[in-house]
Amino acid sequence: MSRTRHDNAANPARDRCLPKTSAATIAAMLSELIETHMLKCDEAFPHPDDCPAHVISEVRKTQAWIQSVRVGEAGACHLIELSLDDGTSFNIRVEEV
Repeated sequence: MSRTRHDNAANPARDRCLPKTSAATIAAMLSELIETHMLKCDEAFPHPDDCPAHVISEVRKTQAWIQSVRVGEAGACHLIELSLDDGTSFNIRVEEV
């Protein structure tokens, strides 16, 4: 389901007074979601060896644990960098469109 700002606007006058959400805010929110997911996976089982992987792909038959999450700036966009235990790293690019 896709919703637009227009669909969500209950009070257009109020919306004009609010500051615009920035890419930094969205990057921080996504980073917090990932970190919360990691924490819940780690807390789900009393013994660390029983903990499910943070990243699981049934399609590709892969799994990995996230070692670190960092948020940084790269010009006009923000990057979320994920480093995994298998040595790979990924950037999630967040920029206003």
